[in-house]
Amino acid sequence: MAKSKEFRKLLQQQRPPRKSKAASEPALIEREFTEQQRRIIAIIGTNKSGKIHRVSKDRLIIYRDYLKATLQLPCPAIDTADFDEDENATPQPYHLIAIADDDNLLFGIVAALEHTPTREIATAPLLDLEVPESSVNYQLVEDYKTWYLKYLA
Repeated sequence: MAKSKEFRKLLQQQRPPRKSKAASEPALIEREFTEQQRRIIAIIGTNKSGKIHRVSKDRLIIYRDYLKATLQLPCPAIDTADFDEDENATPQPYHLIAIADDDNLLFGIVAALEHTPTREIATAPLLDLEVPESSVNYQLVEDYKTWYLKYLA
């Protein structure tokens, strides 16, 4: 009996101390996030298990309000839905002029657009818009689109 107790003590001295799962988990989770995911987390946060929140009505409202406050408008944009209907379509120039209060889980955040030549006002899901890479709004729109498409329940 005495030998087994001494043997256990020796084993414990040779093993590195175990870290608690709670202490090591946040650091592990943080390392796993990409830069884009960190930007998204800064807007909508994470759930109790440290994962990015899935798309929900409440999170859409948070994201919408963030974009309303952050986007620099007007901003040039192209509606890619035009290409879905006709592959030979010519890109129509629009200006993203506002984020609408009309959002739902099916279409996500909706943008108000002004057709550049005609000045007609239309709406389209932000998912269908392409903002030029040279725009200060490019990263904001791409981050939103990635979150919506990847985390839609």
